[in-house]
Amino acid sequence: FPDTVSLQISGHHVCGGSIISPYWILSAAHCFQMYSNPRMWRVYSGDVSLNRLRFDSSKMVKKIISHEGFDPNTNDNDIALLKLHSPLTFTRTVKPVCLPIIGLDLSDGRQAWITGWGALRSSGPSPDKLNQAQVTIYSREKCKSLQVLGGQVTESMFCAGKLGGGVDTCQGDSGGPLVVKQGDVWWLAGDTSWGIGCALRNKPGVYGNVTYFLSWVHEKMQVHCVNATDIKLFCTNVIGICCLADCGVTYKKKKKSFRKLLWYK
Repeated sequence: FPDTVSLQISGHHVCGGSIISPYWILSAAHCFQMYSNPRMWRVYSGDVSLNRLRFDSSKMVKKIISHEGFDPNTNDNDIALLKLHSPLTFTRTVKPVCLPIIGLDLSDGRQAWITGWGALRSSGPSPDKLNQAQVTIYSREKCKSLQVLGGQVTESMFCAGKLGGGVDTCQGDSGGPLVVKQGDVWWLAGDTSWGIGCALRNKPGVYGNVTYFLSWVHEKMQVHCVNATDIKLFCTNVIGICCLADCGVTYKKKKKSFRKLLWYK
């Protein structure tokens, strides 16, 4: 899980996030509604254990960019970008995840994976170790059905989990990744947003649809680019390599194996 980070305040895990370039973390806007000062936050990466992460160096956050259209009442447009003061150094345990391509298959029944340090039960404590789980993506029609989530799932969201219950994200997983595998590449399809309880029957979790936000992500990264050079993000699964160009510097990686637990989340 080299792309998953712990976003912390005063040494306490608060939300998750995904590395999308050396300078940028993608997370959920609701994580920063109460705590919007970038100086409060630290970004930890490179280990699955929160206890061990506390002894590692962290990255300071330079800027928090929450979606201008985020609605805390409906959770619509629940996405944010964190700009780091200094770049992450990519290693075997610190790597970016691919932003999705337009047309990425998120159809009903598609399998996906979630990761995070969130609670293993509703209102339970956060675990030390990063957890993961396989979930099913459901169609918008299924998500919006009265017996599931009603009309609460907007165009900027999708739902995923197990309709039978038992597998879900939970408190503390907010902002963390939902990824899908296509070809040999893992793609960041969603950021953990909200839910009704945790792992309840007919109540799958709800995720921000990263594909829906691609233009917004590209725009904000370009406006706040480190250099004046153009920024381009693209991924190709032709040879299973993800390329992210952050202000003219290109990074390549092969994403290999991907194991979660089971609100806001």
